Amino acid sequence: MFPIGAHPALGTILRDQRDYTTAIEREGHRVVGAVFHRDGEPIRDMDDAWRTACKAAGKPGALFHDLRRSFALNMRRIGLSETDIMELAGWKTASMFRRYCVADESGLADRLRRAWNGTTSAQAVSKDGSGAAG
Repeated sequence: MFPIGAHPALGTILRDQRDYTTAIEREGHRVVGAVFHRDGEPIRDMDDAWRTACKAAGKPGALFHDLRRSFALNMRRIGLSETDIMELAGWKTASMFRRYCVADESGLADRLRRAWNGTTSAQAVSKDGSGAAG
């Protein structure tokens, strides 16, 4: 389950794709089982398209599977909980979460800075970490 309404542009893309798929189904009098397809036929190989897109994005050599790790890290960086990330990604266990949400030292530092600057309990700890209020 993914709250598509939380990202209007994504919702638009998926609604447009559904409309396209419905048109293909009606025209061919058949059911298309895949969300993304080529004229109703399953996409079996997207390697060339993936490499072209990665090169255009300035990320040559990126792997499609890396998107899962990037998603987990980016959701963690914006402050979503482990439980929320697991639900969005469809992971049932914490071990799967840990497999994809690898250590992110810069993200940890950013979250700690936000906590120190945004909560009253953190005000008891000085910004230099000495424990003296300041």
